[in-house]
Amino acid sequence: MQDGIWDAPKRDRGWWAGDLNVSGPVISDVFADRFLLEKKQTSLVPPDNQNVNDIPGYTALWITTMANLYRRSGNQTALERNHTVLLKLLERMDAELDSSDRFLNKDHRWLFVDWSPGLFAFTDEAREGTALEFVRAYREGAWLLNELGAADEAKHYQSRAEELSTHLRGQFASANGVFGDRLQLNSMAVISGVAEECDYPAIWQQSLSTVTQPGPQAQIISPFFSAYLLQAMARMGHRREALNRMRGYWGGMLAEGATSFWEAYDQRWPKTDPHSSLQADGITGHHATREAFELCLLKLRVT
Repeated sequence: MQDGIWDAPKRDRGWWAGDLNVSGPVISDVFADRFLLEKKQTSLVPPDNQNVNDIPGYTALWITTMANLYRRSGNQTALERNHTVLLKLLERMDAELDSSDRFLNKDHRWLFVDWSPGLFAFTDEAREGTALEFVRAYREGAWLLNELGAADEAKHYQSRAEELSTHLRGQFASANGVFGDRLQLNSMAVISGVAEECDYPAIWQQSLSTVTQPGPQAQIISPFFSAYLLQAMARMGHRREALNRMRGYWGGMLAEGATSFWEAYDQRWPKTDPHSSLQADGITGHHATREAFELCLLKLRVT
């Protein structure tokens, strides 16, 4: 937090809607800062007919960040100022779905849900995760529109949320409501409301409880998406387990000398040199930082 809110101070030093979706509520709750958050939200607004950060899921996360900020600030003026932007981003999401509410990634954009195999780039699981983020954004967008007094617009996007939620349950949920075995997809199903309360016991037993079992979990999940995992655990009533997860995971980074939380972390990594196992940008090792920086430069040149 300086003249703006900069993500990855040791890495790409960029402005990303996904990172802000996690750090924004923390900044609001700990520092009660509104000015920098609103400034960064404005800076992330894309040109017409484009996605935030050129990532469809980040368009959805921009909307949920706006809802998080408004809940804490109650700044009606800022919300009114963003009414048109909110509608444009919701319409951008609409354009990503076909008439059967399937997210097809028609423009073949680079997708990102998490730094975990299968959850970034053009994959089926990345499409599923992005669609789950859309449901959450549609619900939050409808709530914001209600707060703006735009009842008809709010009703439309609440209907969009319910329609897409029904489609995703039919396409991806098992008979007992579990969304496969991936921590990320089950977590987002819970916090988006696509998973119902009756599904929680099965989701906990078959997926999310693995993070509380003795020894590190077998799946790769980043500190970024672990924030949504904690939200899902809390919503399902497993707050004690979520607190223990925080102590072991973020506390684990601190114990290994972290002065800022890392882009990726796994408790199984070697304690003598954890950075040698850094997993991000589809690569592994110390050079991941340089590769990420060069990727950012390339994107800037393209845009």
